[in-house]
Amino acid sequence: MNRLAKCLIVCLLASGCSLLESGSSDDFTPLFDGKTLNGWKWTGDNVWGWQDGMLVCDPSKGKKHGYLYTEKRYGDFVFHVEYMNTTNDNGNSGIFFRIDDPAKPPGTGFEVQVLPHPGTEPTTGSGGSLIGIAAPSVNAMKPPGEWNIVTITMRGNQVTTVMNGKTLYSVDVGDPAAVPEAIKGTRYDPLTRTHRSGHLALQNHGDWLAFRNVRIQVLDSLSKGTP
Repeated sequence: MNRLAKCLIVCLLASGCSLLESGSSDDFTPLFDGKTLNGWKWTGDNVWGWQDGMLVCDPSKGKKHGYLYTEKRYGDFVFHVEYMNTTNDNGNSGIFFRIDDPAKPPGTGFEVQVLPHPGTEPTTGSGGSLIGIAAPSVNAMKPPGEWNIVTITMRGNQVTTVMNGKTLYSVDVGDPAAVPEAIKGTRYDPLTRTHRSGHLALQNHGDWLAFRNVRIQVLDSLSKGTP
């Protein structure tokens, strides 16, 4: 094999690794076009907009509390999103998925917590956690001002979250043994949720955040229906 061929193979392998690392692939569909909110709806005040290709939550435009959610429902999927907050004093948000009722995301869906506290001890309420259900195996958050890369995979009842290249947990939310006793019977109890598809959403919790590279890879036919 000549030197040119070897160099070409190395370049292709490096390119492939970069695509996999970023979640970029022909199988992924962008959910945000960088310049409109097409394909999305919101609850509460519309504090959502775009800036330099980023999706921005700007609470100065209205009251806190609300959600930006997809018009379509998705069943099994790989959801890729990158987010950035600005200081350790703000940046509370959430990445929601399989929401049955957009008016009640915490009670009818699942949430990966977004908080700006790198270095803290992981809990079922800390950044990256599957709220109330699973604590991250490690605090993988980057400092404010840097982008956090999050990939959430849901197949049936299995939820796997990866942040900045580190697997935080992989949990079967339909397994009673995997559900903490403290949340059984509450609105966070996943055992009460029998729907197999739902909306994706980002939370307005009153803090400024930016999101980019919001995209999805569909893994099943449930995600290909109408909104």
